[in-house]
Order: sequence, then C-alpha cells, then structure tokens
Amino acid sequence: MLGMVGRKIRKAYRGRQTPHGKQSVRKLMAHGTSTNSIELSGDAKSFDRVARKWNVDYAFYKTGPDKYLLFFKAGQADAMTACFSEYSRKVLSKAKSNRVPIREQLQQAADQLSKEMRSVDIGVVAAESLADVSGMTFDNALSRKERITRFLQTVKNPYCFCIGGVGVKIEFAESGPSLQDKLTDFLLRQRSGL
Repeated sequence: MLGMVGRKIRKAYRGRQTPHGKQSVRKLMAHGTSTNSIELSGDAKSFDRVARKWNVDYAFYKTGPDKYLLFFKAGQADAMTACFSEYSRKVLSKAKSNRVPIREQLQQAADQLSKEMRSVDIGVVAAESLADVSGMTFDNALSRKERITRFLQTVKNPYCFCIGGVGVKIEFAESGPSLQDKLTDFLLRQRSGL
C-alpha cells in the first residue's frame, strides 16, 4: 500500500515538472513560453544526438518524407543556433565523406580501362584492325610524358598492336623480372653472339 502511494506521488511530481529535450509539439507549447520554428530536412536522429548535447527543448512535426518543422523555445534561440550549426557541420562532413574524390574516380576508370585493354585475346583480333607500329619513330626532343602520350594516341591499346602485319600482345608477370632486365639480358646475348 505504501509503495502504491509513493508511485502516485512521484507520478504527480513528474506531471508538474516541465519536460526537457525532445517532446511532442503539444507539450512544448504547454510550457507557456513563445516558440519559434525552422524547417529541417534530413536525418532527425542525427539532430537528436546534437540537441541532447546542447540541452535544448524541441519538438518535430513531420511535413513530408525526410522533412520536418522543428519547434523550439524562443528563449533558447542562442543554444538552438549553436546546436543547428553543429548539426549542419555534421551533415556536410557526412556528405563529403560519402563522396568519392575525383582523383580516385579517375584512377578507378584508368584501372578499368587498363583491365579491358589487357584482356584482349590476340588470337581473336585481326592483325589489320590493330595499329601498326613498325614505322613509328620517337622524337627525343619531346619530354617522356609527351612521347608516351603520342604513342598511346597512335596505338590506342599499348598491350595489343601490330608490327609488320603480325599481331603482338604484351603481358607482364607480377613477380617476374622487369622489362629492363629482360632487354638488357637480350642485348648482352645478341652482343656475345648467342
């Protein structure tokens, strides 16, 4: 009997207390102070986390999908401004973190293109359809980057081209010796007559 009386007293005490934090619009209006409102679009839960930190009294009224009208006490306008600016920073940083940087997008596109070029089957491709590099010369007056660019513009696919009517496909082993080592070895053998 005594426990029941204690619960009733606590309930009556809580009923007289002014609620704080997130609440219904009706309870916020019942505080007896003037309220302001602003539109909020986005994640309401993220705003809740920030608002708890700033101890503001507020209420949401849903106006559409991911659109809310945010009511708050006029006396807490400064705290609400600080709270809203922190929320805006979080939303903007979250949007930036979801975006893939341009350089990374370009690298992914280059990797995909390189993979497609390497996967060409030389047995299926007609030699006439490949760029013939047998008469190609390199202008040493140009920079290395410019020479590579011109080669790629002419050949289109640096892994698969034609030399004197014969289709050639270049492949590199991941763990094998470098091209420079192989060419050095080849030239040394040619020089010694092997």
